[in-house]
This record gives sequence, C-alpha cells and structure tokens, in this order.
Amino acid sequence: MIHLLQKLDETKPRQPKAGSVAGQHAVLSQSTPRVAQGGQSCEPYTLDWAQWLFSGIRRNGTPIHCGRLEAANTTVARSTWSSFCKGKLPRQLGPHFLAAWQAAERSDFEAVLAVDAAFTTTLEAEECRRSTIAGHLLLKSTRHARYQGWLERYRTACEQGSSPGHFLTAWAGVAIFFQTSLAAAAMEYLRLEWGILTWNLSSARLPPGLDRIAGKMVEKAGVNLRLLD
Repeated sequence: MIHLLQKLDETKPRQPKAGSVAGQHAVLSQSTPRVAQGGQSCEPYTLDWAQWLFSGIRRNGTPIHCGRLEAANTTVARSTWSSFCKGKLPRQLGPHFLAAWQAAERSDFEAVLAVDAAFTTTLEAEECRRSTIAGHLLLKSTRHARYQGWLERYRTACEQGSSPGHFLTAWAGVAIFFQTSLAAAAMEYLRLEWGILTWNLSSARLPPGLDRIAGKMVEKAGVNLRLLD
C-alpha cells in the first residue's frame, strides 16, 4: 500500500523497472522474496495494493471470465474452477495476457490497442461486456497516478471508445506501471477470479496449486513458478 501511495503522489517520474518477461522474480510482499532453485519465487502472500485497486471490481460483483456462483456450494465452486483452469485460462486468457504484457513492457501503445481489439473477437458478447466493465473499473482506479505515459493514453482511448479496455489488457499495463513481475500479476489475477467466483462462500480458501496454475497461464514466457512454504 505504501508503494501505491508513493506512485499516486510522487513528484518526480521514476525509471521503469519492470523485469523482462522471463527470468524475473515475483515480489509478493514488502519483504525480499526467496528465490526457488530452478524457478521463479512466488510466496503465498498477496499484493495489498493490487487488492486495493481491485476493490471496485469486487464491489461491482460482475464476473470477469470464470463466473460468479449464486448458490453457496463449495463442490460446484471447485468444479467450475477446475474447468476454468484446464480450459479457458491456458488456451485463451493466458496467451492474451502474455501478448498484452509484452506490448505494455515495450510501451508500444499501438500494439496494446491491437492486442486489446483482437481479444474482443475471441469472446462471446456477454463475456466481452464483463471483461470491459472490469477493465474500465481498473483503469479508473489508477486515474490519478502521475507520469503514466502510454497507460494514460490507453485509458483515454478506452474512455473515448477507440479501444475496448479489456481487464487483462489493462491489468498487464497497470502491473508493469507499478513494477510488478509477470508471476505476481498472474497470481493476483487468479486470486481476483477466485474471489468473485466464491463471493458468497465465507469459508472458501484459495484453491491448492495456485502457483502451478499461474505458471501454466504464462508458461510460454518461460516462467517457472514454485510456491515456497
């Protein structure tokens, strides 16, 4: 949260420190993470600032890609989650997120717009609507951050209807702006989807193997995640 407030109220622009797509480490807490041998560290902590940015999306209650259960049923939640993680996530969402990340990492505004527009063609109308609702809410939450460069241009394009503003496109850009690793960004996205899916299950703990699932989501980037105890 301190890092977020500094970003929102700094007086001098900082040089971006976003790591390369492969070979970066995941900073998931204020402490220095331990790096797992042969992989990228991914400690079981959450990024408080990311969850703060996501608060508007959670309050809105509109599901993004995984869904939202209306009945409190743990068995159904686990089944829905499993299907999501084996199907849509690695086949459709992961490749889009990685493409958006790579374009944003280069600060390539035109490439970000192209990736955002292309994603629309892969979604059914209702899912597309939900994705853009969440994306616009995320971009709204970062409106007052300074020195945003292409991210501000992207937000303006979305508000003017020149780009759809899908959540995963926006999250890739925002995560890089806040100097977050690809691994950490993937984990926070999964936490958000799980939280929306199980919104009415008071005792729903994070599903096991979240690090493995996040790794599958971004595996084409050469990222290997390992959850540390």
